[in-house]
Amino acid sequence: MQPVTLYHADALDLLNPERGAINPESVACIHFDGSYGMGYQSHRREEFLDKMNGDNDVPAMMSLHMYAFDLSEHILVPGGSLFMWTSLTRKSAIEVLSPILVEFQWRDEKHSPKWATLCNKIIWDKIVFGTGWNWRRAYEEVFHFFKGKELRWCGGNGMSNVIREPRPVIPTDGHSAMKPLAVVSHLLKAVTKPGDLVVDPVMGSGSAIEAAWRMGCRVIGGDNDMKWVAYTADRLKRLGAQVDIRTMESHDK
Repeated sequence: MQPVTLYHADALDLLNPERGAINPESVACIHFDGSYGMGYQSHRREEFLDKMNGDNDVPAMMSLHMYAFDLSEHILVPGGSLFMWTSLTRKSAIEVLSPILVEFQWRDEKHSPKWATLCNKIIWDKIVFGTGWNWRRAYEEVFHFFKGKELRWCGGNGMSNVIREPRPVIPTDGHSAMKPLAVVSHLLKAVTKPGDLVVDPVMGSGSAIEAAWRMGCRVIGGDNDMKWVAYTADRLKRLGAQVDIRTMESHDK
């Protein structure tokens, strides 16, 4: 099995090929499950707000998603995939995805992509709906982009864009946004094969890291909270994986 490299790092630093953790045009798939129901503190927040003319109502997570989308161009192989999770039942998520779909995805009057093509929207049907008092969420969505105009597809004759899988029972020490292994495995097997490089820069408790490792992929993961780096490392080591933990200082330090 392939070794796993985990970084205690800001997601945007990890995705930036100039920082040296990931080579340009080397990644087959990026699994990006950044915060879309809560704030995310990145050292690029002020830089982003300046770019948006000082609009202090722009959420920090918008900065995270937009910069991550932009950086993905440089590290994906031609035809490589970016899976970006969201939940459009939340107003904040619409704020996050709209600039990507409009500002980045469609640039000229002919509506041709800048660098990526929106392939599809995949639904995770959780079967049992969540907490709440009116329309209670029973699903989440992930947008599938790929680099260029020809998708690097490994899913045979095709795969369903609806994944029906119960929400996981989260351990007391687990991440609140944990994705089921079966869900991320469904995504990854569509666009990767053994030996490919898979990157998850906001890995949380490491579902995508485990899924990619089990498939025989090379894996780079990261999180800005050392708790989840240690959690994921322990998760993989218990499965027999060789794990290398590294720390990357923020670019502005």
